[in-house]
Amino acid sequence: MNDADKKQLVQELLKETQLQGYHAIFLEDISKKLNSESNLGFKLSYRQTSLLLKLKNYYSEHEKQKRKDWAVSYQAKKKDFLVVAGYYSQTGYYREPARRALEDDTFVPTQRLYQNMVHNRYAEKVLREHYNTPKYKVGELVYPVKSYRPCQKTWQGPFSRGGIVLKTDAAPISSACKGAKKYLILPVGKAHALVLEERWLKRKK
Repeated sequence: MNDADKKQLVQELLKETQLQGYHAIFLEDISKKLNSESNLGFKLSYRQTSLLLKLKNYYSEHEKQKRKDWAVSYQAKKKDFLVVAGYYSQTGYYREPARRALEDDTFVPTQRLYQNMVHNRYAEKVLREHYNTPKYKVGELVYPVKSYRPCQKTWQGPFSRGGIVLKTDAAPISSACKGAKKYLILPVGKAHALVLEERWLKRKK
């Protein structure tokens, strides 16, 4: 591709109606340099040329149709993505796209991002726990597991009398392990409920 072709391609891409913000910034910047009289003889670097060609492919009719088709098929997969987004929003991985998905209902992740976030061993454990039938039912009396120390501190005094399950799936799963489903529990004799994981709870024998 010669310099004239590159210059023409830049102008064609700038007319793209679906042009994304950071792509527009890049194209506008090199367009100014290519058309500036003070930059006569300006040539795109190898890196700039490489990115330009990637944008040419990205905004081709074929690729745009692929993204359009994915946006449609994503709707059937959206629930799973939001479940794992709730998990990742509490970790150091994929936190930004996870929070964006939770805050913006119109957000559609790229197909690659979806695959990376949903199809891994941690996400699979989270989804398994989310879709598992709750072990405890609403209205059931439950007690803390003695072997879990944080639970011992939380359930001191009146908490030893147990608590009533007010809600299942009370919050996004934050642990990729068995028993991570969360419950809203109202300790007997208390006015404020707590959110606890299933693995911290038991029935009284």
